[in-house]
Amino acid sequence: MPKRNKINKSKLKTEEMRINEVNEVKEKLESYGYCEEMDEIDFLYKKFDEYVKHNKRWSGQIPLTMMGQVIIVNLYNRKNRPSVVLLRKDSSV
Repeated sequence: MPKRNKINKSKLKTEEMRINEVNEVKEKLESYGYCEEMDEIDFLYKKFDEYVKHNKRWSGQIPLTMMGQVIIVNLYNRKNRPSVVLLRKDSSV
């Protein structure tokens, strides 16, 4: 049987740390005029909820077709890596 690497839980972010990261991003998105009623933002918020509740790492791109932009998301669960959410203009969307 292959060896499984054990996760050292002391290296993972606490729930409070994850909540603070997510709230900061939500505030920024709202200040730019993005609201939860948009399907893409609703999808992103669901991913945020999974990240906070289950400490589940996620990365992906969410196209905002009406805005011609893409949200690039990297949610990390390790303390030494901050989560990153970028808003990028993309004319191909």
